[in-house]
Amino acid sequence: MSKNSASDVIDVAIIGGGVSGVYSGWRLASAKEQERVELFELSDRIGGRLFSVVPEGMPNVRAEVGGMRYMNYQKLVVGLIETLGLPFREFPLGDENNLFYLRGHRFKESDFSDPSKIPYFLRKEEEGKIPRALLRSVIQSVAPGVLKMTAQEFQERKHEFSCDGLGLHEIGLWDLLERNLSIEAVNLIRDAAGYDGAVSNVNCADMIALALHHLGEGPLKEYTLVDGLDALPRKLGEKFVDQGGTVHSNHRLLTFHPEPDGTLRLLFKETGRDGVIEKRARKLILAMPQRSLAMLGDDCPLFQNRQFQDDLSSVVGRPASKIFLGYDRPWWRDLGITSGRGDTDYPLRQCYYFNTEGEQPGGDPGNTNSLLMAGYHDGNSVEFWSAFFDGKTFPHRLRYNPDDDLHLIDPKEVPPELIREAHRQVQMIHGIDIPEPYTALYMDWEQDPYGGAWHTWRVHVRSDEIMPRIRKPLTDLPVYICGEAFSQEQGWVQGALHTAEHVLQDHLGLSMPDFSPADHYLDP
Repeated sequence: MSKNSASDVIDVAIIGGGVSGVYSGWRLASAKEQERVELFELSDRIGGRLFSVVPEGMPNVRAEVGGMRYMNYQKLVVGLIETLGLPFREFPLGDENNLFYLRGHRFKESDFSDPSKIPYFLRKEEEGKIPRALLRSVIQSVAPGVLKMTAQEFQERKHEFSCDGLGLHEIGLWDLLERNLSIEAVNLIRDAAGYDGAVSNVNCADMIALALHHLGEGPLKEYTLVDGLDALPRKLGEKFVDQGGTVHSNHRLLTFHPEPDGTLRLLFKETGRDGVIEKRARKLILAMPQRSLAMLGDDCPLFQNRQFQDDLSSVVGRPASKIFLGYDRPWWRDLGITSGRGDTDYPLRQCYYFNTEGEQPGGDPGNTNSLLMAGYHDGNSVEFWSAFFDGKTFPHRLRYNPDDDLHLIDPKEVPPELIREAHRQVQMIHGIDIPEPYTALYMDWEQDPYGGAWHTWRVHVRSDEIMPRIRKPLTDLPVYICGEAFSQEQGWVQGALHTAEHVLQDHLGLSMPDFSPADHYLDP
């Protein structure tokens, strides 16, 4: 192959069309710091793990099969959404009437004050507390005053705290809770939270850092976008193209290599086409999940670096999946439930009560079709639902042959047996006869190329040392990594934006954007 001319070389190539990738592209193209910025996305859509699907029979409702909300304290996200002019609304959290169905008992959040209604054998001092209060008490016992700290203050002091002589990064959250609570209280926290990950052995220091705003005493509000949360990356993608950027869909990066002239040779496979496509770039941003990075070729320079391999394994992808069921009416209102969520120890784990088509702007008032997120589950609960799929319909994680096309999951492929079982559990949880669902959606984010819905730091690692190192993993090559996986706010859009901003500001010459507060803390 002949040598590329200077005009053929991309100034910055970005791999990944999730929110960190398109955000980086938009910021670079808007700043005009680079003449040519091009983005390469494996799938045919922009958004990554932000994925808003229109359910059958509900054209004005969105099923968030990926991320679905953001918080009022996430100032970078709030400012970005306002700058882009995206319409938003409060995300319905429900109230003290939210339903719990645990150990065969139905009760409400307001019932936690009455120990006789809670089917757990708690210690006297644990009775009468909601699970959030139990978790707060443990964290405050090992890190006094921590819930009044800012994120920056805790990062500066987190290695001062310890439990039984161990630094907080050397102990898992599950371990910490079992040292300080009865096993029944630990089980209550896990069951009532609706997440298996709420009591898992993730890095305690980093979990506390993530939980500061969620467990603190400040007013916490949640929001979502009217047109679906993936309206954010889609708008960024449009703005990126308007500013002169280029998007290449259906391109999977196989590997990259440095060239004698200082450029990087990028090798791609385009879905549905034979052969390898070659591109040249001066700088490379890998806006990819941990699993996608691990799927790059063994000859990639990243995997010749032992430090990078260690850093890559410092986080673990968290399996999570969602089931949505569409009903011809919002039957949950018969129980006095209008919004929010219910929690259960059944494999569904969480139910969210969403919108009715006829009540949406532009909706037909006579259309009462309504959306229930019948199940939102992580950890072991994912395995229960994945068993309804055969290997051909729903492939499990594999090391793909570079010559093969990567199967991307269609959230509309739902076996009838799964729908029946989900509906059965929904009816059991609520204790009333309900109509049959007429449509369903399912999405499992553990499958390639994602490897998990979000990520958590492993016990014993010091994330404050790893985060800056992995953003530029090779000292001698202009290769950068961003995304929520290696952030302090893992699983949130803000974590993805923070890592992107670090790359843009620390390595590519940009300054803090105008829509962010001047003193906004970007994490280590």
